[in-house]
Amino acid sequence: MPIIHRAATPPQVMFSSLGIISPPPISIVLKQLRALIDDESILDQWNYQHSSIETVFSDIFSFLQGE
Repeated sequence: MPIIHRAATPPQVMFSSLGIISPPPISIVLKQLRALIDDESILDQWNYQHSSIETVFSDIFSFLQGE
């Protein structure tokens, strides 16, 4: 599942028609976390312009703590 930058996020009333689930199910978050840590080349070639690796992992873990 892609992560949508806040500036590109559509109005919440359109989420269901676009198939956007927010917040995402824990199973999806854990699957994406596993994908990040299982393939070290993803981290070696980090090119996500909107956030650093540290910020992304911090956000993921903050989300998981809130559940």
